[in-house]
Amino acid sequence: MKTKILLLIIGVLTSMSLFSQVPEKFNYQGVIRNSSGELVKNTSVTVKLSLLQGNSTDTLMYSENHSVTTNNFGQFSVKVGAGSIFTGSFSDIDWSTEMYIKTEIANPAGGTFIDMGTIQLISVPYSLYSGKAKTLDNSTIYLTDNDTLFAVKDRQGNVIFAVFPDGVKVIVNQVTKGSVGGFAVSGRTPTKALEEDYFRVTLDSTIIYINDTASTKGSVGGFAVSGRTPTKEKQSANYFNISGYQNIEIINPSEARIVWYPRKEAFLAGRVLIESADSIGTNSMAIGYESKAIGDWSQALGYQAITRNDYSTAIGRNVIAKGLNSFAFGNNAIARGAGTYAIGDGASTGSTSSNSYAIGRNAFAAGSGSYAFGNGAIATANGSFAFGAGGRDSTGVSLAISTEALGQYSFAMGLGAKSYGLNSFSIGTGTTTTITGDNSTAMGFGTIASGRYAIALGYRNTASGRSSMTWGGARFTNLELTNTASGDAATAFGSGTVASGNNSTAFGDYTVASGFGSTAWGHYSKATGYGSTAWGWGSKAHRNENTAWLGAEAVGYNTTAAGEGVMAHSYRSIVLGRSNDTIYSHRDINYYDNTTPFSYIDWYEDDPLFVLGNGSSHPLVGRRNALTILKDGTTVIGWAGVPGDNTITNPDTRYNASVKTKRDAGYKFYVHGKAGGNQAWASDSDGRLKKNIETIDGALDKVLKLRGVTFDWNDPSSSEKQIGFIAQEVIGVLPEVVVGNEQTNYSIQYAPVTSLLVEALKEEHKKVQDLEKQVIHLQNQLNEVMSILKK
Repeated sequence: MKTKILLLIIGVLTSMSLFSQVPEKFNYQGVIRNSSGELVKNTSVTVKLSLLQGNSTDTLMYSENHSVTTNNFGQFSVKVGAGSIFTGSFSDIDWSTEMYIKTEIANPAGGTFIDMGTIQLISVPYSLYSGKAKTLDNSTIYLTDNDTLFAVKDRQGNVIFAVFPDGVKVIVNQVTKGSVGGFAVSGRTPTKALEEDYFRVTLDSTIIYINDTASTKGSVGGFAVSGRTPTKEKQSANYFNISGYQNIEIINPSEARIVWYPRKEAFLAGRVLIESADSIGTNSMAIGYESKAIGDWSQALGYQAITRNDYSTAIGRNVIAKGLNSFAFGNNAIARGAGTYAIGDGASTGSTSSNSYAIGRNAFAAGSGSYAFGNGAIATANGSFAFGAGGRDSTGVSLAISTEALGQYSFAMGLGAKSYGLNSFSIGTGTTTTITGDNSTAMGFGTIASGRYAIALGYRNTASGRSSMTWGGARFTNLELTNTASGDAATAFGSGTVASGNNSTAFGDYTVASGFGSTAWGHYSKATGYGSTAWGWGSKAHRNENTAWLGAEAVGYNTTAAGEGVMAHSYRSIVLGRSNDTIYSHRDINYYDNTTPFSYIDWYEDDPLFVLGNGSSHPLVGRRNALTILKDGTTVIGWAGVPGDNTITNPDTRYNASVKTKRDAGYKFYVHGKAGGNQAWASDSDGRLKKNIETIDGALDKVLKLRGVTFDWNDPSSSEKQIGFIAQEVIGVLPEVVVGNEQTNYSIQYAPVTSLLVEALKEEHKKVQDLEKQVIHLQNQLNEVMSILKK
C-alpha cells in the first residue's frame, strides 16, 4: 500500500496512482463523517463517482459505483475506472479538458445516495493524457553557456524547468495544467512494470508517496534533497529526507533535517534531534529546534518543545506536555496532568491533577478540575478557581502578590486574592479565606474570612467567627477603620466595629458587642453583657440582659438606662433622664470610689428601682434626681443622693420630699423645705381606729417643762429665723413626739403636741375656775366682814 503526506484544505482527500502502461484507472480516497461531524467507522457504504467535463454542472462523461467498508478512521479507498459502470466509457474520456469528479454516498450500503459535493481534478493522471500527447521536439530542450546549465521550455517558449550551478528551479503555470499537474517525481515499481508517483506539487497540494513495503533503501531513503558544503568538498548534508526504511535513524547531535518515518508515520522538521527509537511517537509531529514528540499522536512545535504522553501538544519555547492529552503553550510551560492546559510564560499544571487549566505568567493549577488564570495565579486544590494577577509597584518591581485558590473547590479572583478553605470564595484585592474558613466568603480590599461559613466584605474587615459576617470599613489619611466579627454568628457593620461575642451584633462607628447575644448600635457604644443592648452615642451595657440608650450606662444585671450621663447600678433597675445621682444603700459604694461591691445581681429592698435624673452632664458634680423609687416602695422627689451612712455631709445633696423615706427613721413622707396648700392636712383620728384611750395626765406640768426657742438651720439654703423645740430636750418630757436616735437625726412631731397643750390648758382652766370660786368665796367673806365693820 502507499503512505501519503497530503497538505490540502478540502473535505475529500484524493490520490492518483499512475502506471506506465496506462491501466485507465486511478486511486481515490475519502473520509466520511455524519451530520454531527463524527467519523463513520467500520461501516459498509456505497460510493458513486461521476466524472464531469467542462465544469461542475456540465456534461456527464462517466459514472460508476463501489461497495466498500470504512476503516477505523472512517476512510475508504477505491480505484476510479474499476467500479460498476452506470454511464459512459472510461477509455473515451478526453483528459485534456477540465474534469470534475462528483461524489455521492449511500449509508448504509444500498440506501439513498447523498450528494457529498463536486471538485475539480487539478492533477489529471498524466499517463492517461500522455498517450494522446505529441512527441516533444528538440526545440523544447536546450543548453546555454551562461549561468543556466540546462533548461526546458513549453511550446510558447516559457521556461518550465531550469538547472543552475547552485540549484534547480521548476516553474508551474498557475493558469493551465498539464497531464501530471504542476510538478511530479515518479519512479518504477521494484518489478519495473509500472510507474509510481513519489513527489507531486500542484496549486492546491503537495503529495509525497513512499513505498513502505520495501526492504532496502538507498543512501538517503526513498526521496532526498541534498547539497554540498560551502567548500564543495565531498561531504554533503541531507536537507529533505523521505525514508521508507523500517529502523529509526539516531540523529544526535541534532541536524537540520526534514524527516518522515513511515514505520511510525511520524514527521520531523527543523533542527532534528533523535536520541533513541523511543524519542518518536506513532503519528507524531516534531517541528522546530530539537523538539521531540515522544507520545503517540502528539505534536511538538517550537524551541525544544517536548510531548511525553499520547495525544499531547507542546508549542513554544522549552515547553513540556507530560500528561495524557495535555497541552503546553508558551515559554517554559509544563502540562503534567492528564487533560491539562498550561498556557503562558512559566505556566504549569500539577502531576496528579487532571482537566486543570493554568493560563498566564507563572500560573499554577495543581488540583483536578482547577483553574488558574492570570499572572502568578495558583489553584492547587481540586475544583479550585484562581483568577487574577500578581502586582507590581510603580517602578515595575514585583510585589510577590499572587492569586491563590488552595482550598478544595475554592474560588479566588483579583489581585492577591487567596482562598485556602474548602468551598471558599475570595474576590477583590488582597482578600483571604483561610484554611479554617470552609465555605467562607471574602470580598473587597484586604478582607479576611477565617471562620467557617463566614462572610467578610468591604475594606480590611475580618470575619473569624463561625457563620460570622462583617462589611463596611473605611480608610482616611493615617487612619483605617476596620470591622471585626470574631464571635460565632456575630455581625459587625460600619467602621471600627467589633462583634466578639457569639451571636452578637455591632453596627455603626466604633461600636463593640462582646457579650453573648449582645447588640451595640451607634457611635462608641459598647455591649459587654450577655444579651445586653447599647444604642446611641457612647452607651454602655456592662452586664447580662441590660439595656443602655442614648449615652446611658447600664451597670447592674437586667438594668435599663436611657439618657445622657444616666447610670443604672442596682439589679433590675430603670433609670431615665440625664445625669442621675445614685442612691446607695449600706451595701453600695460611691460608683467612682469603687471600694465596696455593688448590688448588681441581688434584689435589695433599699436599692433604687426607678430613677428620673435631672442633673448636669459632669460625671461627679451636679448629678441629681427628679424622682427616685426604691424597691420597698420608698419614693423620693427631688433627691440628689445620700451617702450610705445617711448623714448629711453636704446640705446641697438633701432631698426635697420623700415618701416612706429612710433618710430619717419613722417618716413615710418628708419635705425638705416649706410645704403648703389651700387645705388643712388631715390625719386619721377615728376612735374606731384606736384603743387604750386615756386622757393625758400631767399635761400642764409637761408643758411647763418644755422650752420654746428660736434658731437658724445649718443648711444655708434656709436663711429664715425659725422657732420650735430642741428634740433632745423634748424627748425627756414628751418622748412620744420625738423621732430618731443618736445614730440618725432627731425630729419632733409638732402636731401631737397640740393634744398636750389642750389638756394642759384644760388643767390650767380648771385651776382658774377653782381660783375663781375661791375668789368669789373670799369676796363673799370680805363683803360680810365689811358689812360688819360698817355697822
